[in-house]
Amino acid sequence: ILKRRANSPTVAGGLFVRGGARNITEKNAGIENLTLSAAIEASKNRPRQTVRRELASMGSAIGASVTNDYSVFSFGTTKQNFDRFWEIFSDVVVNPSFAEDDIKRTREQILTGLREAGTMPESALEALQDRTMYTGHPYAHEVLGTVSTISAISPADLRAYHKNIMETSRLLFVVVGDIEPDVLKAKITAAFG
Repeated sequence: ILKRRANSPTVAGGLFVRGGARNITEKNAGIENLTLSAAIEASKNRPRQTVRRELASMGSAIGASVTNDYSVFSFGTTKQNFDRFWEIFSDVVVNPSFAEDDIKRTREQILTGLREAGTMPESALEALQDRTMYTGHPYAHEVLGTVSTISAISPADLRAYHKNIMETSRLLFVVVGDIEPDVLKAKITAAFG
């Protein structure tokens, strides 16, 4: 989906992954969160420092988030840097390195957030409410994961999960900016098949 905005100096969007809570189980809760978050750290062709330096030099960003219904690799860049940015974005999304250090750092960030949320009564009550209300439904699974599930996910699990969710039937691109539809279509086809 492309929302063309003539003369816009920026291009923003996301690669949405269908599923969210429907993609996970009680045992692997949070795997989609950890997979997407670790994937954007680096590619097999670009280490983390190179990705961060290049994105910063272009005023660009890549993010990842999960919800009950979908997950997304999000991005924002300037129109003038879009071609260079696209090379980096498509590389980290399609060919993530899942380097041990990147996984460890990302895992610790997620675990810190989960532990912090566990100290707030409102968060604990909300989690209990969701588990009770959605018993027997995929929404009962914690899309962000739990301390125990996130801790148990291996690099091999992340690679296998990434391969599974990167099927074109599960993916949807949404882009907003001053970009020609044929140019964007060609870039998506070349990078994602």
